[in-house]
Amino acid sequence: MKHDIFFSISQTPGVDGKTPSEKTMFANYFQQLKHADSLGFEVGWIAQAHLSTETQKMNSSPVVPHWQGEVGLCTDFPQLAMESFRQTENIDIGSAVVSILASGGPIAQAERIANTVQFLSMLDEKRKLHVGFSAGRFEFMARPYGITPRN
Repeated sequence: MKHDIFFSISQTPGVDGKTPSEKTMFANYFQQLKHADSLGFEVGWIAQAHLSTETQKMNSSPVVPHWQGEVGLCTDFPQLAMESFRQTENIDIGSAVVSILASGGPIAQAERIANTVQFLSMLDEKRKLHVGFSAGRFEFMARPYGITPRN
């Protein structure tokens, strides 16, 4: 049986009330990813966040008004994917999901993913890069780009 695993690198206060640094969050992610790799998970799906959930609270209608910290760190998926491949042996890496709007548009995204696949092939890797795209889930992520989400 094949299983995938989902990673959300959320920067939220712990039980001690302290918010960990980004360095700590990434160290935790890589530790968890290595464990998932050793346990035989097939794909590690990495959640992405764009635009701060803390900043969006300044809007008149915040999407996640009671969330403390960041829903997910604003990551550059291709860079994080390459480092994830370097630190593991068997697990594939996937994006869950890349926002086309918040990342420069479809052409820029296509170029970045193509470049990442090329770098991956230079490592003589047989593993796959899985990519999911979206136009943005939350209104506060789409508004800066002049997009009004619809139901």
